Amino acid sequence: MLPWIKKLLAAIGMVVVLVITFTFLNNNTSLFSRQGDYAKVDSVKRVEREVIKPIILFGMVVNDLHVTEDIVKKNQHFTDLIDKYFISPEVLRELNLLPRKTFDFRKISAGKKYTLVTEHDSLQTVKALIYEPNPIDYVIFHFKDSLLVEVCQREVNTIEKTMVGEIQFSLAQTIDALGISHELTN
Repeated sequence: MLPWIKKLLAAIGMVVVLVITFTFLNNNTSLFSRQGDYAKVDSVKRVEREVIKPIILFGMVVNDLHVTEDIVKKNQHFTDLIDKYFISPEVLRELNLLPRKTFDFRKISAGKKYTLVTEHDSLQTVKALIYEPNPIDYVIFHFKDSLLVEVCQREVNTIEKTMVGEIQFSLAQTIDALGISHELTN
């Protein structure tokens, strides 16, 4: 047989093998698989899940809770902040026995911020109350099975800056000209 005929027959054989292989692969099977080894595209169910990022407030995840931020009113006491909500009698008893060194309820001041975290139930069960006497300090009252009180502080970063200026007429005019706040210069 002529060498070019051998090459032609080999090329035709390769083409036939490739056509058969692609035909089997296109039907989601191969030469080495059996019927049912591959699932039909329509039989695979698509599962989607919504990923919800946790909302963290004062170290607590509050995604499924009701959060109320308010200011203490004039002549309002600590008990006035929670009187419309449910707290178990055992926890209320612990709250009444809380020593002044842990928290002095007489120091609740008008104009100070507090945050109330409650459940979405019909009783509006209190999970926590956060009282902020100043921008740095805050006290967390956890109302779970028992009372837990945390006295906390926010992280404070001190940034030092310097200003240079020449006093021409008065210190007050120079401060105004440089755009420095009077609270800072005092």
